[in-house]
Amino acid sequence: MSEGSAHNPYDFRAPIRSPARLAGREGELEQIDELLRGAAIGSPSHFSLFGPAGMGKSSLLNAVGNIAGRRDLLPVRVDLRDTLVESPLAFYGAVFDAALEALRDFGAIDDTEPVMEGWVQHTLLGNSDHPAEAGRYLQAGLLIAARMNGKAVEEVPRAVLQRDLALVLELGAREGLQGVVLELDSAEALEDSGEIAPSLMEFAQATPTLTIVTAGERAGPLQEAAPRAWSQIEVGPFRGPGQIMEAIMKPLADVEEVGRPPSFQTAREIFDLTDGRPYEVNLVNHFVWEAISQGEQEDFALSEAVLSRVLAELESRGRHSAGSAVDMIGRLSAESLRSIARLAPFEGLTVREIALGRLMFDEFDADALGAVEDEVTGELLRLAEFGVLKTHGERFEIEGGAEARLYLRYAAERRIDLKVEFGETYARLATAVCRRGLAEELIGAENTGKLLRGIWSDREFIDPAGGRWLDQVADGVAAESLSEIDDLLPGFEDPESLAEFAEKGAVLFGFSLQVGMRSVEYADLAINVCDLTAEEAGERAKAWFATHEGLLGKYGISLELVRCECLGPGTAKSAAAFSELRRFLGLVILLHNAGLVEAAIVALGDCIDRSEALIGGEPADPLVRSVLADAFNSLGFIYATGGERDKAAESLERAIELSITEEWLPRFNLAYLKALEEDFGAARDLAIEAQNLNCPAEGVTILHAWFPMPPDWEPAAPRHNVVSMHGRWVRSFVELQTQVFAALADRESRSALRQALDALSNSAPAPLLRLAGWTELLLFEDPEKASDLFYRAVHATDLDEIQAVRAEHELAAATVASQGGSVES
Repeated sequence: MSEGSAHNPYDFRAPIRSPARLAGREGELEQIDELLRGAAIGSPSHFSLFGPAGMGKSSLLNAVGNIAGRRDLLPVRVDLRDTLVESPLAFYGAVFDAALEALRDFGAIDDTEPVMEGWVQHTLLGNSDHPAEAGRYLQAGLLIAARMNGKAVEEVPRAVLQRDLALVLELGAREGLQGVVLELDSAEALEDSGEIAPSLMEFAQATPTLTIVTAGERAGPLQEAAPRAWSQIEVGPFRGPGQIMEAIMKPLADVEEVGRPPSFQTAREIFDLTDGRPYEVNLVNHFVWEAISQGEQEDFALSEAVLSRVLAELESRGRHSAGSAVDMIGRLSAESLRSIARLAPFEGLTVREIALGRLMFDEFDADALGAVEDEVTGELLRLAEFGVLKTHGERFEIEGGAEARLYLRYAAERRIDLKVEFGETYARLATAVCRRGLAEELIGAENTGKLLRGIWSDREFIDPAGGRWLDQVADGVAAESLSEIDDLLPGFEDPESLAEFAEKGAVLFGFSLQVGMRSVEYADLAINVCDLTAEEAGERAKAWFATHEGLLGKYGISLELVRCECLGPGTAKSAAAFSELRRFLGLVILLHNAGLVEAAIVALGDCIDRSEALIGGEPADPLVRSVLADAFNSLGFIYATGGERDKAAESLERAIELSITEEWLPRFNLAYLKALEEDFGAARDLAIEAQNLNCPAEGVTILHAWFPMPPDWEPAAPRHNVVSMHGRWVRSFVELQTQVFAALADRESRSALRQALDALSNSAPAPLLRLAGWTELLLFEDPEKASDLFYRAVHATDLDEIQAVRAEHELAAATVASQGGSVES
C-alpha cells in the first residue's frame, strides 16, 4: 500500500469487522440479530450464510460474532481447513481452543487460569496428568494428549462435549455471557468428513446453550444432517446504486476530512462496473480513495487513475486465483481485445443477430449480410482458440464468469478506451437505432448532451400489455405529473444542464417496437432546444418512422406506437426542484446515519438553495411545497443532531410554514428543542399538537428522544437519543413523550404519566422502554422499576442503541445496589 493510502478506510483485502460498516445488509443483519436474540434467552436457532465467493459472507460472519457478544453470547470463530476436519478430535480441539481464546478476549480468563494452563499442558505438550485443581480442565484436552501419546483416540463423546461447554460457560458467566455461538467459516470443508456433522448436530440439539452458524457457498452436511433445525440467509450482491452509496459512505464515518460527498452518479457507475459484488465495490472504493489521497483527483469518482489501479489489482488476483480466462484477457493484443469488447455485450445472440446489429442502419443485400456473418464467426473462432470464450452452436459465452466480465470491462476502458455494457439483446439494439434517429430528428445532430434519461420496458410480443407503459409515462408528462416526470429525471451533476432544462423545458419522445417475438417500449426525455410543441414533435416522429419503414422491416423491426409530449419551462423548474430535493433527502439520510452530520447539513442546505433559486421560497405546487417542507424538517433535525439549536429551530419553523397540511413531525422535532431549553410547557404544547395530527401507522420513523437524564450523566454512545421505530409504536412513543413533558411542566399531570407507565406493553420496543426507564428513575425515583425496564430494553434494542442501553441499565442497577436492593443482570 502506498504512503498516501496508509489510512485508507476501504480495506478490500480483509473482511469488514464491524456491523456498523456493513452496507446494504440491513435485512441480513436484522435476521441475524433476531436469531441471536432467541439464542440469548435459551432458544437457539442454527443458521447458515450462503452465497457465491466475493459476496461478503466472512464480513457477515464477523458481524455475527459482534452481535453475539453484544447479546451476552460468546462468539467462537473457527475458519475450517483440511487439517481441522481430519477427525472429530481435531475439529473439537480447534473449537475449544477458539473458545478459550474468545474467553480471554472478553477478559473472563487470562493465561494463569487453571483451565488455560491445563489446556496448554494437554494440547501442546501432550502431558496427560490432571491439573492440580480438580475439575478445572477440559476433558477434550486430555483426549488430545492421549492421541499425541499414541492412543487410538478419534471420537469425542457427547458427555465430554457437554461437560466442557458447561465449564466454558461457567467461566464466561464472569462477564455475563450465557451462551455460545459457534461460527464455522468455509463450512463446505466438512464435506470431507462424514463423522463431524452428525456428531456436532447431535451435540447441538441436546445443548440449548449452543448456536451454530456456518458460512459457505452452499448448504452442507450440517444442514443435511438436520434440515429442519436450520434457517438460511442468502448473501447476494448489492441490489442497486443506493446500497453502493452506503458502501461508499459507511467507512467514512471515522474520517475527519471527507471533502465533497460522493454523488449518486458515481454510485451508479460503480454498480454498473461491478454488478454490485461487494468485494469489487470495496476494491474500486479503495483505489478512488488512494487517487484522492495522492492528489490525482478531488472528487470521489471513477477516473483513469482509479481504473489503472483496479486493473493492476485484478491482473494480480487473476494470475493467482481467477483462472486462465482472466489471465488470457490480460495478454490479448489491442486488436483482439477490441474484438472481444465488441462481442462481449451480445452473449446469447445468434451470429445473424450480431451481424444485423453491426449493419444497422445500413442498406444490405444477402451477400453483404453473409460477409458480416463470416466476419463474426471468424472472430468467435479465434477468441475461442485463445480461451476467452466458448461457442454453443450459433451463440457464445465468455469464459471465467462474472470476474472475467468485470476484468474485461476495466481492460477495455483502460487499454482501448471502449466502454463495455453486458446484457444487450437484439431488441435493444433495434431500439437504440430508433432512439438515435429520432433524437437527431427532434433535437438536432448534436443531441447527446441534451438527452436526459432513457428508460425501457421489455416484454414478450404476445403480452397484451404492450404500449400501456409508454402511454402511462407520456400521459403523466402531458398532465404535468411531477411523480411521473421524476422517474424520467436524472440527478443534474452539471449545473449548466439543470439551468438549460429549467429555461427550455423538455420533450418526451417514446415508441413501442415489435422486434421478432419481443415488444420493447422506450421513453426518453430531452431538453427542448428546438422549442417544439407536442404536436410538432409528434408529427416529426411519425414522419421519421414512415420514411424508414422499409429499411426497419429488413431488420425485423415494426412500429407499434409513437408518443411525444412537451414539458414547459415552468413545470420543468418545478420538476427539477422536486427531483433534486427528493434525491438529496435520500443522500442526507445516508450521510447522517454514517455520522457525517456536517456533510449532511452542507449537502441538503446547498440543494435547498438551488431549488429555491428555481421555484422561489413559496412554491404554489403542492408536491413541490411538500417536499421542500420535508427538506427543511430534515435539515432542522440534522442541525439538532449537530447541536446547532437556533438553526434547527429556524429550519423546523420554516417547515411548519411551508406545510400545506398540518404535519406532526416538525412540531415534534421542535418540541424536542424546547425540552432541551427546559421549556417543558412549550414542549408539551407542541407535542400535543403533533400527537393530535397524523402520526404514521406504518414504515420506519427516526426521532430525537428526550430522556429525563441527570445533568452530569455521560451517555455511553454518540447520538444515543437518535432512535427509530416501526409503525404504530411511533404514536405510542409520541404519546408517552408528551406525558413526560406534561409531568415536568405540571406536577398534577404525573398521575396520568403513572398510569401510562403501568400500562406499558411487554412487547414495547427499546426506545419506549428506555423513555419509561429514565422516567421511573428520575421522575418517580424508583430505580428497581427503571432497572427492570432497562434490562428489557437490552434484549429488545437495535444494535445501534445497545451500548447506550447497557450503560443505562448499569446506572439503574448501581442505584438499586446503593439502596441495598438487587436487580437482574
